[in-house]
This record gives sequence, C-alpha cells and structure tokens, in this order.
Amino acid sequence: MSLVKTLELETLRAALDAHEVRPAAEVIPGMVRKDAGVLVPIRTGARPTIVLTARSRAMRDHAGEVSFPGGKPQPEDRDLAATALREAHEEIGLEPRRVSIVGRLSSVPTATSAFRLEPFVGAIVDGDDRWALSREVDRVLELPIEDFVSGRVRFCLTMFAWRDELHPTPFFEVDDETVIYGATAYVLWEAFAVLAGLGAPLPEPVVVPPPPWTAPLIERFRALEDRHRQRIVE
Repeated sequence: MSLVKTLELETLRAALDAHEVRPAAEVIPGMVRKDAGVLVPIRTGARPTIVLTARSRAMRDHAGEVSFPGGKPQPEDRDLAATALREAHEEIGLEPRRVSIVGRLSSVPTATSAFRLEPFVGAIVDGDDRWALSREVDRVLELPIEDFVSGRVRFCLTMFAWRDELHPTPFFEVDDETVIYGATAYVLWEAFAVLAGLGAPLPEPVVVPPPPWTAPLIERFRALEDRHRQRIVE
C-alpha cells in the first residue's frame, strides 16, 4: 500500500532518523538571526495530510503568507521543539498532547526578516480536526499529501537572481489565490524529500519565469540587507 493511502507514525520517525539535516545556510552573511521554533504538523494514518496556516494580513512580519505554526521562544520553553508545540497550540488550538515530535528538518533563514526557522516534524496522533484560530491566523490549510504527489497542488520552480547568480526557488500553487513560497516552501520541499523515500515523491517541478509576487519580496530582501549593512557601519 502506498504512503498516499496510509502513513504510520513509526515509519515517519524512522525516515526522519535516517534523513541528513543540512548545515544552516545564510542568505545575508554575518546577519544575527532570531531563532523561531516551527512545527510541521503531519496527520498520520489513512489519507495523511500536512497542516499549514494562512497568516493574518494584520501581522507585522510575513503578513498574509502561508506558513507553518511557529514563533520566537519564551522563557518557559525548554527548547525550540517546545516552542513549536506551544505556538501551534496558541495559533490553531493544536494541543501538545495530540502531537508526537518525530524528527527535525534543516534550518532555513528567511529572506525578508531576521528570523531563522528551526523546523520540527510533529505527527498528529488522533483524528480530531477542530481548530481554534488566534488573531494571528486567518485560516488553516490541511492539505492531503496525495494532492502534492498527484500534482493537484502545483509544484513550481523559478530562478531568483541575486549577486549575479541564479538560485532555484521552489513554490507551491494550492489554488489561484494561495501560494506557498519563501522559507516555508523550502521546509515543505525538504519534508517531501523525506516522504519521497516512503513512496510519496513530488512530480517534476514546472519551471516558470519569476511570478509577479516575487518583485515585492525582492524589494523586502534588499531592504533587510540594507538595514544589516547600516548596523555594521554604525
């Protein structure tokens, strides 16, 4: 039976144990980053799904973007995995007792803010699908893994030009109005690299010119780098 039909918690844990986490990359050398504990919630069992959120457009950072639940650590958090669980509870009502941390993925710096995502994969171990949204979240996207494997969620690749080099940049088109891009797309891409070994490979990406929404992202990235350079001068 393929993974698209069923996914067992221990199978996912074993795949993550065998997965090699990459060294932390940096898009702006020398920048001091703020760690953010991020939960990658995967509902195991029959018809497995991945849970993301659409952030409120009123947020200061990454407003309106699709992301995984997460945020900055608080003094009561024993580690960043605990941060990820607490944030998921606060943002979407996902109780920590319902989640088993089964592994982690590579650190990913954001290109438009000073955060670095530290992603932890959490298996949701029951079938309860009720969500309690905070004011930080407009909606929950619970997407079947099958939708990615079948191409129903369109996997795309564009080239991001920076410092005279072209960088392959993934994004996922859920529908005409919902796109998963940026650091979240890189985390999702790596999650599917793990799932591919269990029988859920992504299709080949569709290579496209930079979409219109990339232009404001590049401007925000340049502004972040300019602020970093200014701090060095000061």
